[in-house]
Amino acid sequence: MPWSGDSLTRKIERRASFSLEYGVKALYAKAIGALAGVAPAPTRIRSVMRGLRDSDLAADPRIQRIEVRPDGSTVIETPRYRELTEILVGLASRAQLMRPLGASGAQFEHAYDY
Repeated sequence: MPWSGDSLTRKIERRASFSLEYGVKALYAKAIGALAGVAPAPTRIRSVMRGLRDSDLAADPRIQRIEVRPDGSTVIETPRYRELTEILVGLASRAQLMRPLGASGAQFEHAYDY
């Protein structure tokens, strides 16, 4: 920090405020980094499907049937991320239509009707 020029008080004030701000941000980043590994995201996800056939389940071993509900919908468990996308593309290619259903509870993140 150059000490010459106008407003030495303002220069000291700015240096202190920026140092404090960056220090707090650094501590916050360390806290986030430490907590990130505490509870990693689950690698499997549950979905509610309507119109799912046994042949659809047999076509992809990554799909696990959890339950069949009284309304005919099926709760399945699958891997997340890219594998889920691949599974849904495969299901859609074997079906006429696939559209989102309403979520049926907080424990289910995805619901589809096809």
